[in-house]
Amino acid sequence: MAHLAGSLDVPVWTLLPFANDWRWLRGRDDSAWYPSMRLVRQPAPRDWDAVLERVAAMLADDASRLAATRSGARTDFREAERPRSAARRC
Repeated sequence: MAHLAGSLDVPVWTLLPFANDWRWLRGRDDSAWYPSMRLVRQPAPRDWDAVLERVAAMLADDASRLAATRSGARTDFREAERPRSAARRC
């Protein structure tokens, strides 16, 4: 599903194990192939707790930004700053 969402330029979070596939590169939290994808990596083998804690923090941050937007407060979403893919413009 992550590849499908990424190819459709739908925002998606992908949780990666410590020893992940080469295509996810290293030292990045974004994907070179999918601009709408955010990567969440294990900091150590079998450390899914840290990954889920980070996802919970990201979700809380996004929820608070959404709430601020709905209340009329000004905010700067990462999604608003990133260029949209050609497929999305069609």
